Amino acid sequence: DTPLGTAGSVKNAGDFLDETFLVISGDALTDLNLSEAVRFHKKQGAMATLVLTKVECPLEYGVVITSEDGKITQFLEKPGWSEVFSDTVNTGIYVLEPEVLDYFAPGQKFDFSKDLFPLLLREKKPLFGLVLQGYWCDIGNLTQYLEAHHDVLSGKVRIRMPGTEAQPGVWVEEGVIINPGADVKGPVLIGANCQLG
Repeated sequence: DTPLGTAGSVKNAGDFLDETFLVISGDALTDLNLSEAVRFHKKQGAMATLVLTKVECPLEYGVVITSEDGKITQFLEKPGWSEVFSDTVNTGIYVLEPEVLDYFAPGQKFDFSKDLFPLLLREKKPLFGLVLQGYWCDIGNLTQYLEAHHDVLSGKVRIRMPGTEAQPGVWVEEGVIINPGADVKGPVLIGANCQLG
């Protein structure tokens, strides 16, 4: 009935989580290889592994600092320019062991990045970060939503496009009719059964 934060919400499903599991924020578009993160997590014997990526402007994200072996040494939530000391940010994708949910009570409002991970860091638990190469876009506003669509259509992100590519950058689904006089410039995806005059 009330918001429980990112970790508190996952704890509601705690009875189903009896082995290593992934948490993926629903407002991101990515093609990062998460199997690589799971392998790293298990190899390190981690309790929690944060999937990290590098961005040009880290001001909107939580910055994460790791040692050479990937062990997390410091967090900074949404820094100002004077505080920026890294371009490596938290993607909101986590590989976790079930015992991380034992650090707070059911029904307690608790957040992974603001509450749980700093707590695990203070208690010197095996907390790791892994930078993965690939596409990641946090879709937190309309501008980023539009950017994500453009990135998909222009091929920046590896994703299976529906339909077929009728001409470079113009994807059409089944039943599309385009008048020969229509001038269609990509990148664009035209949905099934659409007719363009």
